Amino acid sequence: MSDAYLITAQTLLDLCADEGDAHAAAAQAWADGVAADKMRISVVSVAQARAAVDGIGDISQRRGLTRRLDKLLASVTADGGPPSPFDRQAATVWQELIADPKLRGIAQTDRQVIATALERNLAIVEAPRLQHGYLKSIGLSVAAL
Repeated sequence: MSDAYLITAQTLLDLCADEGDAHAAAAQAWADGVAADKMRISVVSVAQARAAVDGIGDISQRRGLTRRLDKLLASVTADGGPPSPFDRQAATVWQELIADPKLRGIAQTDRQVIATALERNLAIVEAPRLQHGYLKSIGLSVAAL
């Protein structure tokens, strides 16, 4: 497995969720065991997470989650560097993933994050999904929560 990890949007949100949530507990348990300088984020994941937070109707809940997300992003970028761009190299990898029928059910933005991880030799961190076996077979390291 890679020695550094690319945190997906859902995992970012899980790390910011209220205690008591099972996904949040799994994400936090994973994060507690990983050095902060090994965590990376993608500009795509940041955009996805912020869009999800912006869509929360309850203003108080949205503000609280925004504060927690901002704090998490600041911490990850302070230790792991700025968000990874979706650049030409990642786009070239994504091109191979766009129409892959074995990735049916995975959103194109998630495929962009996967492409970024593949191109930079990073493991993705996310909840288990059916396609993990296939993703591993094409060279992606996966830390399933």
